[in-house]
Amino acid sequence: MARPINFQVAVPVGPKWKNVELLRSSILNCLAAIFHDSDVTHQVSIVAGELLENAVKYGDWTSKEHTHFDLRVWGDAHSVHVEVSNPAKPDSKAVDELFQMVKWLEGFPSAQDAYQARLRQLADGETGDTGSQLGLARILYEGDCVLDANFTDGIVRIRATVSTGQAVAA
Repeated sequence: MARPINFQVAVPVGPKWKNVELLRSSILNCLAAIFHDSDVTHQVSIVAGELLENAVKYGDWTSKEHTHFDLRVWGDAHSVHVEVSNPAKPDSKAVDELFQMVKWLEGFPSAQDAYQARLRQLADGETGDTGSQLGLARILYEGDCVLDANFTDGIVRIRATVSTGQAVAA
């Protein structure tokens, strides 16, 4: 019988591109020490990498008050949650498109259907002003996760939950 486990990693990070890969690989290594299955660790690292890239790309880094984004990873033997929080302007087009995309993705019966539909849209030249937004559809499908997003007090928080279905290393 697997022993119960709970873990948490929380890191405030400056919005530099080099930090994305450093954190992604750190999460991969931390979870590899916990879980038997490298597929789970790979899934979570893909999800974390995409959410971190989005924070750097779409965050509002003009304020002296908000100079970093936050990465939080926590979970247990059944699921891993990855949450990235970054500052954003309330009237930001990127924030609106994020919520529209999350809602759009929720409207599909499966992650594969959502991913394929987004690929078809991109092939037909239907992209938003802030980019392809393929990344969220990709992590939904490849990361086999559930997405949740909110915006409060100038901070965007997007969370992905990956079901592990795995035993935990002794």
